[in-house]
Amino acid sequence: MARHTLLIDADDTLWENNIFFEQTIETFIDLLEPLGYTRDYIRYILNETERRNIRQHGYGVRSFRRSLEDTYLKLAANATRREMVQRIEQMAADLEGTPPHILDGVPETLAYLADRHRLILLTKGEPAEQAAKVERSGLQTYFDAIEIVV
Repeated sequence: MARHTLLIDADDTLWENNIFFEQTIETFIDLLEPLGYTRDYIRYILNETERRNIRQHGYGVRSFRRSLEDTYLKLAANATRREMVQRIEQMAADLEGTPPHILDGVPETLAYLADRHRLILLTKGEPAEQAAKVERSGLQTYFDAIEIVV
């Protein structure tokens, strides 16, 4: 059998990722609702802010934190509170420290594939953050190479 090279993504392919961002967004919206905006409007402003920040700062928790803070500062205007900024910083720190939750069957599938093919992990995001997730996942041993693009 010919040995092929397979490129495999990390976030939401090998482990859960987006679900934790979504949970953080829901908590963020809960915190901002008392400002008088609808949940949909808060999410709209956050999405627009994220689009802008991703172009400038890339993907990752740090860019996401910036988007949460920018959205809060925009919507709170003159009613900003330092405690809220600190809460947003803590939410981002918690998100960054969340250990990877490996999806069912991933280790077995990678072991099967690694015996037959050259595996390369190709993931996108802030290099240090992605490298830390790969390290914490324990899955790096299945890969011949790990490439992180910004």
